[in-house]
Amino acid sequence: MASTDKPDPDTGCYDESCWSNPSRPEGMGAYLKSKTLAEKAAWDFVNEHNAKSGTQRLELVTICPTLVEGPSLIVPDTSSPMMILNFINGVRKEVPKGGQGLVDVRDVSMMHLESIRRPDAAGHRFIAYSERLSFKEYAAILAEAGFTVPTAVQEGEGDRDARVNNQKAKDFFKFEFISGKESILTMAESLHKYGLAKKH
Repeated sequence: MASTDKPDPDTGCYDESCWSNPSRPEGMGAYLKSKTLAEKAAWDFVNEHNAKSGTQRLELVTICPTLVEGPSLIVPDTSSPMMILNFINGVRKEVPKGGQGLVDVRDVSMMHLESIRRPDAAGHRFIAYSERLSFKEYAAILAEAGFTVPTAVQEGEGDRDARVNNQKAKDFFKFEFISGKESILTMAESLHKYGLAKKH
């Protein structure tokens, strides 16, 4: 299994062959580090078990999502809604520089379900990624929907705009990812429905 934290040299995109490097010089947060180490441990366990057992083979599929947005069935209290809540509840006084890769919860759910249903998914990693939107685009989408957002924008370009190749998932599951705009709007409407966000 390939293990690189660098994008494909030909396309400049990250894909399923890429792994985050927990020992990278700039460091890695505990949450992100735990995700990487847990997935690697799972693949190591399956591979070691299957190498020793000729009959009782284990199968593993992993779905690797970026930030998950979209409609919520319960009152949300995680990082996904907080990204939007901070725009519309007055916590953020400026629109941050940079952006965020995101995916819709409905697409992530479908990928999990289809991975269980389809035997040919075994042994694969799939990136769950729709697109990357700048935080300026986040703010514009929310403002258009009637939410009050900051108008001042932080100066600078922000973090590097990582390019992600999600073609493997689109080809395998035969679908197009829900747009980032729809994911942001449906999450914001969930927050409005639960009384956590007001419109002007």
